[in-house]
Formats: sequence, C-alpha cells, structure tokens
Amino acid sequence: MSSRPARWLAGIAAAGLLAAGLSAVAPVPARASGGVQTGPSEVGNLLDYANTDFEGTLGNWVSNSNATLTDDPNHQFLHNDSLLDTATTAGVSSFKISGTPNAIDITVKPGATYRVGAYFKVPAADGQTVQFTLSCYDQNGNYIGVVNGKANALLNTTKWQYSEDDIKVPPITGNTSSCATVQGSPKVTLNGLAAGAAVNMDEVIFAPDRSALIIGAHGETGLDGKSSYTGQDWIDTNNIIGPLQSDKEFYGNSSPTLPSQWTATSNNCYSIEQSIGSTQADEAEWPACVINLADFETEAQIQAFFTGLPAAQMAVLIYKDEPEGDTFSNCPATPAPVGNAANYVCYFDLESGYIRQAAAAVGDVPNVFVAMDSSTYQYGNGANDSAGTGCGWIPTTSYTDFYLADHYDPGADGQSLPNENSTTPGDPSTTNGQKWSNWLSCVQSINKPLGLAEYGLDCTTNPDQSVVTQEMSADNTYLGAIPGATEPTIMWAYWFSDAGSSTPGCVFNNTNGAITQWQDDETQNGGG
Repeated sequence: MSSRPARWLAGIAAAGLLAAGLSAVAPVPARASGGVQTGPSEVGNLLDYANTDFEGTLGNWVSNSNATLTDDPNHQFLHNDSLLDTATTAGVSSFKISGTPNAIDITVKPGATYRVGAYFKVPAADGQTVQFTLSCYDQNGNYIGVVNGKANALLNTTKWQYSEDDIKVPPITGNTSSCATVQGSPKVTLNGLAAGAAVNMDEVIFAPDRSALIIGAHGETGLDGKSSYTGQDWIDTNNIIGPLQSDKEFYGNSSPTLPSQWTATSNNCYSIEQSIGSTQADEAEWPACVINLADFETEAQIQAFFTGLPAAQMAVLIYKDEPEGDTFSNCPATPAPVGNAANYVCYFDLESGYIRQAAAAVGDVPNVFVAMDSSTYQYGNGANDSAGTGCGWIPTTSYTDFYLADHYDPGADGQSLPNENSTTPGDPSTTNGQKWSNWLSCVQSINKPLGLAEYGLDCTTNPDQSVVTQEMSADNTYLGAIPGATEPTIMWAYWFSDAGSSTPGCVFNNTNGAITQWQDDETQNGGG
C-alpha cells in the first residue's frame, strides 16, 4: 500500500551487470566471509554508533584510495567527534566500511531500496561531489557487483550539509542474482578535491528507505488492565500495530517524578527492555525512548536517572514538550531573557547542557540525544493558536539534536500534512495544514533532522477509518521527501492512545486497512 518518491535516485546503467544496477570492479574474492559490527546502533540504522557517530573511534572505516582517516574531536555535527578524511593529492578520495580481517557483512533485503547518507563539512569550493556505493554478495557469499548512487553535488559552503542517495539492491528486472548482504559498504567517494583537502563526515545513515528513520507510537493505556500507562501497554500496542520503534514517556508536573535510576520500576523504558530481553538480538528490538521532562531537572538528577542506562538504549530527552503559550520566567542568564519564549529557550539550553554533561559522566554519549518538541497547534494564524508565530520558541541549534513536533488533525480529510483542510474545533480561523507549514518554516532551514513525536488523526469517539488510512498513506509519501528538506525525517510516532478511554482518542483499527497501512509504512524496504 505504501509508495513514495526518493530524494535522489541511484543511477542505473544500461547493459550487462549495469542493467541490473550492478557494475564490475577490480577482481575480488569469489566468496567472502564477513565480520559483524559488535556495538549498539541508533534505532533504524544498520550501522552501529562507532561507524556513524565516531566518538573517539574510526569504527570500521578504512581508506580505499587517497584518503587519510582520523578521528576529529574539534568538529562535529552531533555529539563530540566526526571522521576526518584528508586527501593527499587532488581529485578523488574514497573510503569505506571494511573491517579487519574480514569486511563487515550487513544483511539486506533483495530488491529493497536503502537510504545511504551522511553530514559533510567540506572546504568552500565549487565542483565537489559525493557518491555512495554498495558492494553486493548473494546468500552464499558470492560477489555479484556494486550498485552506485549518483554523484551528488556538494554546496560551496563550510557549514555542515546533508547528502543522501536512495539505492536499490538486486533483484532488479532482468537480474537473476539477489543481493543478500553488502560488504565493504557503504563506500564514500569524494571528487573535485584539492590536494590536502580536509572533509569531515558525521551521523552516517544506512537504513531501509522509509518515511522516517524511526517509526513508533505511544501505546494505548489500559490494555494491561491498569489505569496508568505502563511498559506492558506499549508491548501490547506493539503486538497490534507494530513493529514499533519508539515510545514516549512523561516525567514531572502531573506525571510521575523522574526515576532515581534507569532500572527503577517506574521507568517504562526499562520495563519494555525487560519484556523484550537483553541479548544482542533483543537489544536491536528495543524502541527509542523519547523522554519528556516537564520539570526542570538538575544535572545531578539527570545523571542519577542515567545510572544503568544501557549503551544499546537510544534515549531522546526533551525539556517541556509543547511549550508554546506556557509561562516561563526568571531564567538565570545574562542579560536576563524577556518574555515567555525567551525564558523557555534559556531554560531549554541550560537543560540541554545538563543532559549532555550527565550523559558524558556515565559514559553514554552516542545514544543520548536532545530534542525540542513543539505543538504545531500554536503555529496557526488565528487569535487562539498563534503563540509560535515569529519562531521565538525555537531553541538554539547548538543545543538541539532534533526538532520534533506534536501534530494532530482532529477532522482528518485524507490530505497530507501541508494540505490538511480541516479546522480545529472552536478555532475555525485557520487550517491544520497552515499550522504544520508555519512550524516547518521555523525549523526547516536550521539543518537538523525533523520529526513527529506525536501524530494523531481524527481523534474522536468514532474515527473515520477510511480517511485515517488515506491520510496515513499520504503522509508516508510526504514525510519521505518533504519538499525543500535535505535532512531525513528522524521520527514518526503515532499517538495510539485513548487516555484510558475517558476521552476520545486517536486509536485506529483495520476496518479500512489502517493497521495494514501503518505496518506497511513500518516495514517498507525491510524496515521495522
């Protein structure tokens, strides 16, 4: 049911192996025995943190030609380090994931399309390009050729920029060999470099090509017979609409206080881990935990909470989701902030610093992220929903890894996010599509991954299941290639919850295929 256009399509050549998207290269072993990545990875990514985030390591990346690779602690897109490639001579420089003594072996789904991308910091010059390549082997380890992406132009800027290709692996029409694994991959080829050119790479993505890197949900309260939301509710929801890859938790204010350590019984994320299991295969199924801090927490409190946090658990921390329109004052900064928005940004930046310090103190840096989570409702054009107008609530980019939003379409009409025509009850002055587009205009140019931490359709007592299904499909296409965006959609999480059934919720069923549609979105190209 799911389909969407690619941002950049891989080039497909014309004859022989090239007709299948494959090309021959220099002689290689007829059969290869692959190694495995041993470290944990970001949810949804086929590469582990060592090969994507480079915190004090090069991971399994090695030079292919004219490339000297080092770890660079002075430049980073996220966290602390990046990989630095220095070209000895002018022209082409290339490097790849290899490993010693065997090439890293990554399983892929034959015929699927994969997103291969990374953030680059390059010298300011015209004519520089980057190309990604996957080297394919069949199920018996026999080499069958490479699939090349196209050479993407890099911007003439020293700022971090994202480049991506969507590469389909065989079988392709007319090809009889299936690509079961890739080795020595991805390979990155930079061209147009000057002698001595230094290029940084960070946050590498090799993942099934879907609408979002992480697709998840907040589960339905009460499935386990309890009135409060628990980890078991997420497990039960996962059995209904999964495979899910994220869960959202709330601490502070009217919610439970922040647990005193990760392994506390009040931590639903820990409960989910325990239910799934703790082997390396089990850890790969753990969802990303999106944790909302409704209260301002000290560094000591956050560090205590991180005590026992497994390196395999991806944690995305938010200070005060949906802040727009709330009251914030007296943030201790010089000069003193003026107004709710400025005080919120001040507090967010302080809390972000505490989160990062706490993560470093317990040795969990690559798997801890900081996100801002807006309410798109407050980005409308009406008198009752315009608190976000002017973009004053958007925190400083250096303190923010992801920009997320909570977006609901109460009167869903089957249209994609920017084209929604429904109005919010009690506020007919603006459409939901304007709210989404207005929020997007505040964050799209910042050059950080975007996503939806909460998303709900026709959240009424009796949702129109046909419209819900249609809108899910439309947004699957839209989120996969947001016009004008070069960053990937990092998260898409459904609010599959009726708040204990005391109020109308956003729960969908399969009357018109909504569950099938959502699961198609999750498992697209081998995802989920």
